[in-house]
Amino acid sequence: MNEVLDDIRSSSSGITERNLLVQIWLQPRATFTYILENCPRKYVTLFLFIGGTTGAISNAITSGSVGLPSILSILLGGIFGWMLGMLFAWLLNVTGRLLGGPATSPPLQTVVAWSEVPIISSLILLIPELLLQQAGSSNSFLFGAGGLIGLISLALSIWSIVLIVIGLTIVQGFSTWRALANFLLAALMMILLAVGLFITFDLFTVL
Repeated sequence: MNEVLDDIRSSSSGITERNLLVQIWLQPRATFTYILENCPRKYVTLFLFIGGTTGAISNAITSGSVGLPSILSILLGGIFGWMLGMLFAWLLNVTGRLLGGPATSPPLQTVVAWSEVPIISSLILLIPELLLQQAGSSNSFLFGAGGLIGLISLALSIWSIVLIVIGLTIVQGFSTWRALANFLLAALMMILLAVGLFITFDLFTVL
């Protein structure tokens, strides 16, 4: 009976496993619910890996360097992105429990991975960025176009955060504000860990 009701809900919203990448933009809450109920591990590793490569790919294309160092940088970025995604999901689990959330790490990994979709989509902007770089910025129109691309990139980053918050309201059963607090606490812990590692590394290099 429950499976029948799930089929009715998914069909009424138009969400299927084939159009998840479209529906995550149009119906994020319903799409997260569908993913978590039907295919929670779908694209988790792939999205975390690709999301981690975006910075390295951007640097390689804009600098015109596509040699072995750039390829290695992209691969290492992907591995590092996967590790950071898993770590952030764990931090969401830890901070979420402090706020009374019941979610375990696996569904939180799904939320973090699918929130990478806007970041991954920003790779499309590399094409106009490259064209603008080659054309130069002396023209006011080109300068304005570059500013527009920057605003779009910012909007995609914000939408990524929105997706995480929406996902947290589902897996943690939080209100929007408590889900936002869950995200901010986890982000703060991530920053503190990064600062701690940097200080530790700096001390070892001095010694």
